[in-house]
Amino acid sequence: MNGVQFGELPYLQEHAAVNTIAFSPDGKVFAVALRDGSLITHNTTTWTRVRQHNEPSLVLSIAFSPNNRCLAFGSEDMTCRLWDTVNGETLLVMKGHTGGVDSVAFSPCGKQIASASVDRTIRLWSSETGDGLLVLTGHEDIILSVAYSADGRRLVSGSRDQTIRVWDSETGEPEPSWAIPHVGASRVALSADGRQFALMTGLRRGEVHLVDAITGETGLILDDGTDGLTDIAFSPFDKFIVSSSRDRVVRLWDSSSGQLISRLSGHNSRITTCTFSPDGLQIASGDVDGIIRLWEVNTNRSSSTTQKRAAGVRTVAYSHEGLFIISDHDDSTIQRWDSSTGTSGSIPLPSAPDVYSVALSPNGHWFASGCEDGNIRLLNVRTDVVERILLGSSYCQVVDMSFSRCGRWLVSYANGGVTRLWDLESADDQGKVMGEREVCISDRLRTMDYSPDGHRLVLGTDASPVMIWDFQSYKIDVKLEGHTGAVICVAYSPCGNWILSGSNDKTFRLWSGEVDNWYCAAVVSRCLEAVTSVAWSPVVPMEFVTGSADGSVRVWRVLGAGARDVSVRMQWGSHIGRLCAADLSFKGAVGLGPIYRKLLAQRGATGDSLLPEGDELGEVEDE
Repeated sequence: MNGVQFGELPYLQEHAAVNTIAFSPDGKVFAVALRDGSLITHNTTTWTRVRQHNEPSLVLSIAFSPNNRCLAFGSEDMTCRLWDTVNGETLLVMKGHTGGVDSVAFSPCGKQIASASVDRTIRLWSSETGDGLLVLTGHEDIILSVAYSADGRRLVSGSRDQTIRVWDSETGEPEPSWAIPHVGASRVALSADGRQFALMTGLRRGEVHLVDAITGETGLILDDGTDGLTDIAFSPFDKFIVSSSRDRVVRLWDSSSGQLISRLSGHNSRITTCTFSPDGLQIASGDVDGIIRLWEVNTNRSSSTTQKRAAGVRTVAYSHEGLFIISDHDDSTIQRWDSSTGTSGSIPLPSAPDVYSVALSPNGHWFASGCEDGNIRLLNVRTDVVERILLGSSYCQVVDMSFSRCGRWLVSYANGGVTRLWDLESADDQGKVMGEREVCISDRLRTMDYSPDGHRLVLGTDASPVMIWDFQSYKIDVKLEGHTGAVICVAYSPCGNWILSGSNDKTFRLWSGEVDNWYCAAVVSRCLEAVTSVAWSPVVPMEFVTGSADGSVRVWRVLGAGARDVSVRMQWGSHIGRLCAADLSFKGAVGLGPIYRKLLAQRGATGDSLLPEGDELGEVEDE
């Protein structure tokens, strides 16, 4: 297991909301200040807790000394203190501010500590004696951040008075201040080379402004439409900027181009702080639930192309030759994916009423969209032109559709319980209704799919059973129990001996059997969100694709010698937020570092060994 990586790091669970975080300069220690006044340090090799220090007052800011040993922190009680992280002793208490201390910073030489306060002043202290050296005045509102330049000669501060100010750290004299109109900079970060400031604007605007540190000219504006930034930081080599926000997302930016590289999702509550590790390879972020998440900055995986927000997936379908996958998303976009590599591109969607369901014909010719107005539009995939509109009942939304394997027939289900069978080879552009029946089930129908022989439909409803409906008797012959939530998607395999079902219980199930004798062969559980769509590959045996409400599209392969001895392995996936390892058992792993042991344990793995190489990445429960 030497060198194994999962593309993810474990999280830390603290007992109170996270106020601020910091890495030691050598990267070996990670410090956390919590809302209850606790200061906690962790060993970054094992991510185990080393020491805890409890303060009677809320700690608002922390900073490590250049020698890695001491931690300066500013508190709500108007003091700045120095703590020895090795023996846990409080070394100095610096008093003089008349308001809470919102920001602290060590000079590069380690001899000075700067503190910025609600009292609109910056104070410079001796880190050896705790004596006050200088008081810097000039800001007209609360000062929220202070930072030293790399050479230690300058200090930069950001205030709610809509100015950033630069000071001589030896004399305390100010350089000309720069007003940033309508920005109200609440936090400022200084690049390592001292050439740029990154200004976090007020909570309403949610922008990061880059400012030339010499001229004061405003350059790039980093904006992703969020309205609640909470923190920003430069990477150690100035290549990246990280920002956190109230929308629970950490964003990584290219500092030279201003492009958004990636959105890092995983927090379940408001993020309060973020920072880079000293080597620039990791990002840490903390939230109000006391969760600290660690992210790997993978420059090979992160290109200069902006990654779009992942909208929920409504439907996925393979092309008839199996070369690409089409996914329909909640934001009305259609994506075409290479089924082997996972690369994607968008497909223009003609204007139409809201789309409630989509289906791709087996021959790849038609892309059908069921709309709010009760009609079905048939789009020619090659020309992107709507060539037919099948007229249904007025404003009975078409909630699901399925093509027959031959591609001639399309079955649709609309609100109101009406199932229609359309003959697509009819000369009439409006199709021809071959039959109209009411499906006799007590719950709202959510999804359906043809059996390969065309004799049956598999159905999913708001209730949990998966049902098989016989076309000849118009009765439910089989009920497959197991899901604990609505069944949102179902699909017959090309051979007809397997059925996939996805649910809002965040699982999908693999069923095996024939006619009226079926059983559950495997369950992939604890997906991040509801599984909204499933489809089998028409050319690769036992391969299928799933779409999820979290915006991910994933391709899977069924492995095993027999129907009762199968496993499911993921081939590739888009927008994967975290490793899934629940119900995996491992023994005797060699060379696996403690950080990944912690990660596997947090993701639900048990025992003392990993699964053999090549086994499933998702959670699989054999039944």
